[in-house]
Amino acid sequence: TMWTGHGFLTRIVVMIVLVASLFTLLYMDPIFETYIANHDKTFWEKRGQDAATVGFMVLSALVHFCMCYVALMYAFSSLQIGAIAGREAKRFYSQNLHLALATSSFGMVFLSALKASLLVVTRWVIWE
Repeated sequence: TMWTGHGFLTRIVVMIVLVASLFTLLYMDPIFETYIANHDKTFWEKRGQDAATVGFMVLSALVHFCMCYVALMYAFSSLQIGAIAGREAKRFYSQNLHLALATSSFGMVFLSALKASLLVVTRWVIWE
């Protein structure tokens, strides 16, 4: 597979870049929120800010997905499980790993959007 051709240093560099990208995105969140927190916007400007926030969350989820996927593929190939495992095990990983990682990564986006929505609804019900 393509993962077995990566040398030790290549694997380290790839993982450092992915981890640094994810942490940069996650710690940029307060800066991003401060930047878009201007309350003197029109209705459509606020919807644009909402779309930018969702885009930011999706980008974070994509980086999380890539980091987890690459880490698992490196672990799979370095343990040489791929060489030992039978055809059924390889098929299981190739089919279900993508789905499980995508579900967890984009599940975080869904839960974040749900939490934000519930906070807005709660504030609206309690204070207005």
